[in-house]
Amino acid sequence: MSDETKNRDALVAELVALRRRVAELEAGNSGADRDRETLARLASFPEQNPDPVIETDLAGMVTYLNPIALERFPDLEEKGLTHPLLEELGRVTQALADSNEEAFLREQEIGGFIYEQKITFIPESNLVRIYAHDVTGRRRAAVERERARQALDDEVQAKYNYEEIVGQSQTLQEVLRQGELVAPTDSSVLILGETGTGKELVCRAIHHVSPRSDRPLVKLNCAAIPSGLIESELFGHEKGSFTGAIAQKRGRFELAHEGTIFLDEIGDIPLETQPKLLRLLQEREFERVGGNRTIQVDVRVIAATHRDLGEMVKEGTFREDLFYRLNVFPLHLPPLRQRREDIPLLARYFAHRVFTRLGRPASEFSEGAVERLTTYAWPGNVRELENIVERAVILCGGQTIEQGHVQVQGGAGAGTSGVKPLQDMEREHIVAALRATGGKVSGKDGAAEMLGLKPSTLDSRMRKLGIRPGDS
Repeated sequence: MSDETKNRDALVAELVALRRRVAELEAGNSGADRDRETLARLASFPEQNPDPVIETDLAGMVTYLNPIALERFPDLEEKGLTHPLLEELGRVTQALADSNEEAFLREQEIGGFIYEQKITFIPESNLVRIYAHDVTGRRRAAVERERARQALDDEVQAKYNYEEIVGQSQTLQEVLRQGELVAPTDSSVLILGETGTGKELVCRAIHHVSPRSDRPLVKLNCAAIPSGLIESELFGHEKGSFTGAIAQKRGRFELAHEGTIFLDEIGDIPLETQPKLLRLLQEREFERVGGNRTIQVDVRVIAATHRDLGEMVKEGTFREDLFYRLNVFPLHLPPLRQRREDIPLLARYFAHRVFTRLGRPASEFSEGAVERLTTYAWPGNVRELENIVERAVILCGGQTIEQGHVQVQGGAGAGTSGVKPLQDMEREHIVAALRATGGKVSGKDGAAEMLGLKPSTLDSRMRKLGIRPGDS
């Protein structure tokens, strides 16, 4: 019997088996749909199959490639078993032999494409046949749907942080009063302040008391997105508009429709992207990258930056007309050193939150600890205070928080020149948590739980910072 006859007989046998499988699953099993699709593909086997079809012998020698397989895997014959598609061929064929299953199913990403593979063994000819169904678009679309859902549900899942704006100082209260005045409007707001002063909290507070509070608050840190991707992130892109654009993607402005968008670190947005942002602010419309359909959105824009945008306008790195569009209602957040009377309130608030998380009774700050907190320069503002208070709570062991537990950089009253890099502070913070837990990383009462992190996240940070559990 010729190889061609054997292959044809094997194909017929597989078709019969698949028909039997479909009949068995007619009662509603979701696997029937996939088997019907496979059956349809096999009916036109192999030249007309829209997906790659490959045949090899058990040694990995390629005996057949249909046209799409030749296009997708041009180096398959040359690489053989070292190619990602075939590198586990031996294990797969052994698994088929051991299980008596008709096919081995798996999913694999190769060369930027995701394939749902069906691998069958033809014993009469000792050949392996691989059907590689391209599900890239489907998987990417699923990821995009999840991303959109997460963004739209962000406000439902996250606790509103309005109550976390703690302080009684006149300067802070004036900012909050102005925020209450502008919240009911649709005017653009520009929040100005040093890093760590709580600009995002003010944005949340404004959104929370605005008429759009039941709609999404979508956030984007412009400094965290590479300049080449910022336009796609803001406005979305069409499929095929650039390398890697495998599926259509909605941008943050579309996700924020009828809600609020928070553009953090707006001073870092590339100059070449600024005209498109200006047009959106003026006309409330845009096109996705690579698209020609004009999309209209109803969105309230709140931006924030620690940069001096007026100076950037003079330097030519920020458009003057965009600055005026954003700067309709500026809010200036004072640094912590300018509202020292709020420091004890903030410290007690942060400490109470950490004690609650750890399941410990709250402890008070000694007079010496309060003095150290209020005389420090706080270059990192509220964010730095929160981290130092958390460290102090861990170090105090449930007793009164003393001056020695408040480990500010450079001692009381130190200025910015004595501040260690944030990476060093993070390392000390993690080591302190490990010391308090006896080197226990995960599980109940472990360092991960104490720090409010997932064990995998803490493990990743420890490896990056060169920390071992024994370092405690």
